[in-house]
Amino acid sequence: MVLRILFFSFVSMLGGMPAAQAQLVTKDQVDAAKNAIDLRTYEATADLTVEKAAAEARKAIAEAQKAEAAAQVPATKTEALAGSIDSKSFGAAGLVKAFDLAQSLAQTVCKDLPATETYAIYDASHSAGVAQARLVRDEIQRITENLRKANASLEQAAKAPSQDMKIMGALVGIGVATGAIKAMADLASLFKTNISLASATYSDDPRALFASALAENCPSKITSLGGGYMGELDTTQYMALKKSVIELMDARYAFSDRISQVKRAAEKAKDAEKARLDALAAESSSALKQADAFIEALKPSDVSDKAPLYNAARFLALDERTSTSKVLDFSLRLDGLAITKENIFTGQKLRLSGVALFWYRLHNRDGSLISAQTLRRITQPVEVDFRSKNVKEADKDGFWYSGGSAAAD
Repeated sequence: MVLRILFFSFVSMLGGMPAAQAQLVTKDQVDAAKNAIDLRTYEATADLTVEKAAAEARKAIAEAQKAEAAAQVPATKTEALAGSIDSKSFGAAGLVKAFDLAQSLAQTVCKDLPATETYAIYDASHSAGVAQARLVRDEIQRITENLRKANASLEQAAKAPSQDMKIMGALVGIGVATGAIKAMADLASLFKTNISLASATYSDDPRALFASALAENCPSKITSLGGGYMGELDTTQYMALKKSVIELMDARYAFSDRISQVKRAAEKAKDAEKARLDALAAESSSALKQADAFIEALKPSDVSDKAPLYNAARFLALDERTSTSKVLDFSLRLDGLAITKENIFTGQKLRLSGVALFWYRLHNRDGSLISAQTLRRITQPVEVDFRSKNVKEADKDGFWYSGGSAAAD
């Protein structure tokens, strides 16, 4: 750009000369003009170089001043001083507010439940266990009665051929339902999987927490918590069930003795009578084997968590305890939120909030609906002060102490 300006200046200078002079320009004049152009070009280039160097110097000074100022200010990232709150490791603190929500919801539900009734918390595993326990109990009674009938009919048939059809009908009645033996196997698996409280992480499964909160706020209304201890230490139902099994085994042994008598009679009989008695003994022995298979599946002498008879007694006890109760079915979701805020001068601050989504339904035992309700709760975030020397005085929002005897610690 500078060269272009100098060139036009030189052309203008020549153009301003008279024609005669322009024609008489000497070589020395041309060289002088060229030198003048070179001088001006050098001066312009030098000025640009000086200005560029000055700009770079000012930029370097500004960056140095900025670095010096930044070095005097504390770092704003969370890799700060030891002892600051890490929201990842302290995020579970948000569940404290969710816990409080469960308590609040339990109080609301207890107020809504009519005081004239009692309620059993619905649990699918418990319902299945009660149904299977009833089946086992009914099969014990049915087979016992049919063994007694078969015993009496076999005694009559051994004396009179006209009674053969009667004994055959009684033998058919001894037949063990396959569903009863399967139910006994399922009873053991229920206690090994579904019934035990496997986790206390109420953010994942808050049913146990809420059931306990209900029992805390209205214990006289709740007859079953839907999990945990079911009354295993009370042996009343177990002894009653075992008495039924003893009666079953007595009937079995009596029938076995009757079969032995028929076999001995067949040994003394001849021809058609011998064939008839042998057939009666064979059919009776087959029915007796089915009864023996059922008794063996009961495992009456076993009291472990795998014992069908023992587990059936647990569910029968539950069934009796809740026989007049309404059924309470519910679903609850709890979530806790921990929010941290950073400040370079005051450090981190922790705020906690909780969310609860809840519904419940009341049923009669036949499944008909009595009432239903849906509720939701969101707590306003509260700030937790970790710097106070007196935690109780700083605990205006009830974070550190809540319920039980903890407040007195």
